[in-house]
Amino acid sequence: MTRRLLLLLASASIAATAQAQTAPATTAADAPAPADDSDAQSSGIADIVVTARRTSEAAQTIPLAISVFGGQQLADTNVQGIENIAQQTPNFFVQTSSADPTGVLLTIRGQSQQDSILTIESPIGVYVDGINYIRSSNLETALTDVERVEVLRGPQGTLFGKNTTGGAINITTRQPDLDAIGGYVKLSAATHDRYGATGVLNLPLIDDVLGVRILAQRIEDGSLGVNGLGDGIGGKKQTAFRTNWLFKPNDSVTWAISADYTRTRGDAPVSKLAFVSPFPSPAPGTPNPAPALIDIAISQGILDPALLADPEGNAAAIGAALGQAHALFTGLVGRRGFYDNDATGAQGSYARTYGVSSNLAVELTPTLSFRSITAARWLKRWLDVDLDSSPFTLLEAELASRAKNLSQEFQFSGEIGDRVDWITGVYFNEETGRDFSRATALGTINATNPNITDGFVKNSSWAAFGQLIVDLTDSVRFTGGLRWTKESKELRSFNRSSGGAVCNIPPALQLGGTCQARFKDSFSDYSYLASLDWTIQPGILVYARTARGFKGGGQNLRGTGTADSFAAFAPEVVTDYEVGAKADFLDRRLRINVALFQANYSDIQRTIVQASPGGAIVSLVTNAARARIRGAEAEITAVPVDGLTLSGGFGVNDAKYLDFTDVTGDRSNEPFQFPKYSYRLGATYSTPTGAGDLRLSVDWNWRSATQLVGSAIYRDSLRQPAYGLLGARIALDIDSINSEIAVFGTNLTNRHYAVSGVQFDNSLGFNTLYAGEPRVIGLQLTTRFGGG
Repeated sequence: MTRRLLLLLASASIAATAQAQTAPATTAADAPAPADDSDAQSSGIADIVVTARRTSEAAQTIPLAISVFGGQQLADTNVQGIENIAQQTPNFFVQTSSADPTGVLLTIRGQSQQDSILTIESPIGVYVDGINYIRSSNLETALTDVERVEVLRGPQGTLFGKNTTGGAINITTRQPDLDAIGGYVKLSAATHDRYGATGVLNLPLIDDVLGVRILAQRIEDGSLGVNGLGDGIGGKKQTAFRTNWLFKPNDSVTWAISADYTRTRGDAPVSKLAFVSPFPSPAPGTPNPAPALIDIAISQGILDPALLADPEGNAAAIGAALGQAHALFTGLVGRRGFYDNDATGAQGSYARTYGVSSNLAVELTPTLSFRSITAARWLKRWLDVDLDSSPFTLLEAELASRAKNLSQEFQFSGEIGDRVDWITGVYFNEETGRDFSRATALGTINATNPNITDGFVKNSSWAAFGQLIVDLTDSVRFTGGLRWTKESKELRSFNRSSGGAVCNIPPALQLGGTCQARFKDSFSDYSYLASLDWTIQPGILVYARTARGFKGGGQNLRGTGTADSFAAFAPEVVTDYEVGAKADFLDRRLRINVALFQANYSDIQRTIVQASPGGAIVSLVTNAARARIRGAEAEITAVPVDGLTLSGGFGVNDAKYLDFTDVTGDRSNEPFQFPKYSYRLGATYSTPTGAGDLRLSVDWNWRSATQLVGSAIYRDSLRQPAYGLLGARIALDIDSINSEIAVFGTNLTNRHYAVSGVQFDNSLGFNTLYAGEPRVIGLQLTTRFGGG
């Protein structure tokens, strides 16, 4: 399949090259202002126009912490996914979800997503062309053929709504050029049997009025290792399509319509058995003996289960058998290659996402505009996973979910005189879906297997908002905004065990004596923003801002056995204070942006994993009381000589619980799940040659030691030591054939590191880790035609 695909696209590339030699290279006159950092003036650093406040502004004039990446910078730093964006951004951290390998769990400034199930939402909003992507599966397509990516740090609740307590990611894809046919074909091949093919075609259907931009992409990533059955793990195959339509019947109306589809089939993620609890375990809060050891001892014929009838009288024999099981289990830790494991359970993943959207903008008068943003998105995913990564049936699960999301936003914006800009609007969102899982825990000794979680979910949200910017003087501005949100969360649960024979819903919660329960909760809250900024002189801005945001509450999908396990969790609230400065010096050859912040964080949603009374392993969400997060961020860009750009960033994120007590006890000393320190250094040099421009890029990013699961009892087993990743790219434009050839590399030092972990030391007696990307070196060929 791969060879046929590459041959087909290679033929298309040759044909495109022939056309490129005669077709004029033009740009989209009606496209938004370019965000491509390669357009920087030879005398200094260019401004990038962004839409972080739902209007077009230069990033350096906005009083908030924002990192912006143009299309060329994304290519220079080998960005493929959101996790690569995080590596370039201060205080932005991404973890892999154990429940969805195609999705990610996002953290900005300490606001973290805890899970990927439908009853839990992310504190980081992801927006693609103005549309909120509630779920993070298959985001790679949104980062293909992209104009720019904006990362907004701190609460953005006034304009972007709830679930942006940590920040927002605003992605703008390339829109059609209404003047000229164009496009490109991009082919890549890399180590680990990685192949990619992308084709983009731009077609103006009616000159200056109607056009379409079509994207098709195929990615095949080979497996990184093998499991205990010899099957590959860590690979995937992804197919994606996107069409962007643009209709401009006159100067007052712009209508953008988009449709996208992405399907990903993958191996299991690369998980590792990282730790087995000691036997006996001396740590409070750990089972003694660990249930995993009992299961292994019986399944391997080491322990006669009849001895358990008299544990005191048979203590010596039982202890000896469990000691042998412990030696057998611990012998699996680290015994295979870093990207291999011993799992023998069913493994594989699938995710399909697709959607349509409409963004209609009408200039009603010179000082009044209207915008309607409408979207519908669908998600279907499943995962078979062996969570213990061993040859024993300690915890295996089948996960599946589907969801439909509908949203509508109306905006009015305008000006009052020369000193006031305003925007107001209303927003509605409804998500419906089903989340299902079938888990087998302790397959030899647990008679209640399998445990079934089955929930039908309906999440609805309504909001009204307004914001204004007032020029108090020619150099001082005030920005104020307010948003009111009301949301409804509904769950119909059919949780059961023993293959469905036993109902896991307490009788008091059952409807009509049947194995189902209905939970419905409503939450409402407000978000606000107030900021003051002062342009001391052209190119130097200082500001102070405060913002409040909240992340919605919900129900515990995985409740089992007791009424408490089904208890709703409340929204979490963040009030943020920030001061910052943005400055250009030396005729715009040096840019320094800095920010200091403190976030007061209350009712924090946290996940705990524990054993239910029936023996099933359940993950529940609870609210922590209070925390404070302090930090600092700096981003520096310099152009010491024409053609050379140096850049760097630094982040400090100091988080501390002030009060955290739940059903497991006092957790106030628990660490947060993100690095305290991070920095990056980068350099790009561009110079003309006889063939075309040559670009050399190198990038280094580093993170301090990170506790991947804060609630782990044996913390060192789920602690990732400090590490850095080195990447580079060399690209040469060949003007005679309108092409570019590039050699790229990521993780060039081949550093082994973990991106997430799962804790079972408080329930089964072990912990697992998920491996990060290995070293990848590849070759990429891009051929453009027409406007590109």
